[in-house]
Amino acid sequence: MWKLDKSIVGKKFASLTVLDECELIPQTRYRGTKTRWKVRCDCGNEFYVYREALFKRKIMFCENCRPTAKRDTHLYHIYHGIKQRCFNSKSPGYEYYGGKGITMCDEWLNSYDTFRDWSIANGYKENNGLSIDRIDNDGNYCPENCQWITIGENSAKSNRGKQQVFSKLEYIYAISPDGERVDITNISKFSRDHNMNVSNVSAAIHGRIKNIYRGWEFHSPLTQ
Repeated sequence: MWKLDKSIVGKKFASLTVLDECELIPQTRYRGTKTRWKVRCDCGNEFYVYREALFKRKIMFCENCRPTAKRDTHLYHIYHGIKQRCFNSKSPGYEYYGGKGITMCDEWLNSYDTFRDWSIANGYKENNGLSIDRIDNDGNYCPENCQWITIGENSAKSNRGKQQVFSKLEYIYAISPDGERVDITNISKFSRDHNMNVSNVSAAIHGRIKNIYRGWEFHSPLTQ
């Protein structure tokens, strides 16, 4: 006998909480039914949605709370592309991102405006030719692990990986103010360990600013 799976009840997806109420929608093509669950937005609005839309992050707000982003901006398309790669198993790039456990932090996932504000504060402008880059290639999309770099820099890093001459973070090291050499295998971790701004450290390593920052001297193939 068919039994309704209520394991989704009480779970929260972005601003939506699943309630213990649902409706069965006839599916003419398959001669069956699909279940739509009632959800409550943080603002109090309630409506019905398919569980697949929740798990794939297709619906995360009620109509009144949807982000006010302009859908024709380049930054919004970048944001949407990241979500597709991380959460949509049908996306062409999913196997290299979501399929490998790479995701987007809740801070950005739940608010495009938060992602936009971080991007602008970290050098992004419409049509300035920058692309988003994960500093640690195995890490997630989050403020601590992302930066905006030129397409040329991104391509150079990608090509080095394809040629297998050295990896994205190979041959990177820093000289401390005391003259000690420290090899860097994870830029985010190095920045946290030494209380530095990860964006500035990355910029010094990639040659976008002077390679001396906070008394440390940074060296990489890009600064040679």
